[in-house]
Amino acid sequence: MGHAPEDLHLVTWYEFHVQNVNKASGELSKELLGFLKGAYDLGGVHHFHYYASGLLYPGDDMFAFLDQICGYKEHQVNIYDGYHRRLKSRKLRRSDQHTNTAIMCMSIHDTDGLCQPDRINWLPLEDILAAWLDMLRVGKVKAEPPGVGSIRYYSNKFDPWILLQYSNKQLEEAVSVFDSLVTAIESRMPQLDPDIRALNVTMFDQETLTSAKIPRGFVFEFPRKVRQPRFRFIAPGLDVATPQSISNQPFFNLVRL
Repeated sequence: MGHAPEDLHLVTWYEFHVQNVNKASGELSKELLGFLKGAYDLGGVHHFHYYASGLLYPGDDMFAFLDQICGYKEHQVNIYDGYHRRLKSRKLRRSDQHTNTAIMCMSIHDTDGLCQPDRINWLPLEDILAAWLDMLRVGKVKAEPPGVGSIRYYSNKFDPWILLQYSNKQLEEAVSVFDSLVTAIESRMPQLDPDIRALNVTMFDQETLTSAKIPRGFVFEFPRKVRQPRFRFIAPGLDVATPQSISNQPFFNLVRL
């Protein structure tokens, strides 16, 4: 699925909008304008990522803000747009050339980060883009062909992107980290019997999890794959799960709204 890089007619955002960029360039910092001069733009309606449909154009909502909520912020500018999603980037102020950071503003509930920026950490834009790239790497977000709907994945589909609850790669990485933690703890327990057979015993089998009515998903697959620790506490006050504790799920009886 997709196109080979050599088949793409790559044009930068700046090249696309050079006719209109002069009136916008005065509102953009040198660093942000440099980013837009190098960022490719496919043009038209497309979905750059599950969370973003593409770079905004000059004259769109690039300089529109929630003025009624927290007042006009002349040092902020919208970069990416999506289905009621917005990635906002803080433009450099003339008096402060070290705040070239960004925030994901997904809904009105995220406006605290805009009105009171000290409450939420603003990150370098490249960190957010790297996180999106990592979601592709581990398969958390994936592209699906037309006709594959969202019901299969329990999330909305923004063609071609779908958001999975978890991926096999994420499960494998979580299992590896947990097993490494268990090994590190056990290596610090000198009285532990070095029984090599214990290294091949998983925390729970499928029958135990099914009997406990654990729903299929990450919480079902993870304990089936991690190694059974040979100690009781994984951290102070935090027990390692047992067949008795796993079957006691007090929240299962709560009415789902």
